[in-house]
Amino acid sequence: MRACVFTFIVVLGLTGLVTAQTTAPAPPINPFDELAKQNAESPEPKPAAPSLPPELAGVVEKFQQAAKDFESKKKEIATTALGRYSSAAQSELSAAQFYITCQQMVQARLPDLNGVSKKDEKEKQDRAKQMADRIEDAPGRAAVLQLQLQYLVFTMEAPQMKDRGAVVSRLKDFAGKAVNLIATYAGVPTDETKEKERSSSGNRSRREAEKIKDEREMERARRDLVQQAKTGVMGSIFAQAYNLQSYFEPMDNWPESPLNLEQIFKNFVFPYRQQNKPELMASEWDEYIAHVTHLERCSQDERGYSRWLVGHYKSLQWSKWRDLMKNGVNRAMAADELVKLIKENPTNEAVSSWVEDLSSLTYELVNPPVAPPAEPKPQ
Repeated sequence: MRACVFTFIVVLGLTGLVTAQTTAPAPPINPFDELAKQNAESPEPKPAAPSLPPELAGVVEKFQQAAKDFESKKKEIATTALGRYSSAAQSELSAAQFYITCQQMVQARLPDLNGVSKKDEKEKQDRAKQMADRIEDAPGRAAVLQLQLQYLVFTMEAPQMKDRGAVVSRLKDFAGKAVNLIATYAGVPTDETKEKERSSSGNRSRREAEKIKDEREMERARRDLVQQAKTGVMGSIFAQAYNLQSYFEPMDNWPESPLNLEQIFKNFVFPYRQQNKPELMASEWDEYIAHVTHLERCSQDERGYSRWLVGHYKSLQWSKWRDLMKNGVNRAMAADELVKLIKENPTNEAVSSWVEDLSSLTYELVNPPVAPPAEPKPQ
C-alpha cells in the first residue's frame, strides 16, 4: 500500500514538473499594483458618522440635498447660457440686442421699492431705446459686443477640447481679430486732427469749435472702445445676466479677453510651440510683438506711444531674443541681438536688469546642468 502511495506521489510530482516546464513562467507580481487593486476592491471604510439628534440629522440631510441639487443645476444653467450666447453671437445686430436684454435682466434684480407703474414701464422702454441708439452711434461698439460673445462661447467650450493645438490656434485667431477690430474702429488720429487739437485758440469760429468738440468726443469714444474690448468676458454684462461665475469656471490661466495678449502668448502659444516645432518660435514672437505694438499705438497719444517705443518695446525685444537663446533657437543671432540691445540702449530703465540677465545666461552656458545618468536597460 505504501509503495502505491509513493508511486502516486512521484507521478504527481513528475506531472507537475512537466507542466511547469511546458508552461510559460508567470510575470513577476508588482506589489504596488496588487496593493492598488486590493484598495480598489475593498475601499477603506469611512468612519461612522456620529449619531445626531433627530432634529439635527434632518438639518444635515437638507443641507446635503441642497448641495447635491446645486451641483446638478450648474450644468443645466451653464448649458442654457451657452445656447443663448451662441445664438446672439451670430451677428452684430443680435449681439447688440442681446446686450440690452442682459442689461435689463441685471437691472430687474434690483428691489422695486415703489411698485411698478405704467410710467416706469415707459421709462424702461425709453432707456432701452437710448441704449440702442448709443450702440448704433458708436462705431465698432456692436462689433466689440459680438466679439465678446464669441470669445465667451469659446471660453466655455475650451475645457472640453482635447486638442491643445486647436485651442492655441483659436486663441491666436481671436487675438488677431481683436487687434484688427481695434485698428479698424479705433485707429490712430490723423496728423490734421492732432494739429487742430494743439491749435486751441480763443479766436476760432463757432463752427471750428464745434468740429473740434466732435473730434474730441470721437477720441474719447475711441479710447472707450479699446477699454471695452479689453474687458474680461467673465465680468461682462453677458456673464452677469446669468450669474455665470457661480456656474462655470474657465481653464487655469485662461486669458480674460482676446486682447489679453500676454496671457494668450506666454501661457498658451509659446509653451505649445516650444514642444511642437520650436523652429517657429521666432515668428510667434514677432506676431506677439506686432500685436502689442499695434494695440499700444491705438491706445495712446503720440507722446505716450513714443515713450513706450523707447521703453517697454525694447524690453519685449529683449524677452524675445533671450527666449530664443535659452531654448537653443538661432543662438548666434540671439546672442548678437542681446548684446546690441545693451549697447544701443544705455538709458533704458531696464538695462541693468538686462546685464544681470546676460550674466545668468553666461553662467548657464559655462556651467550646463549635468544630465542624470541613464537608467540601465533591462536585460
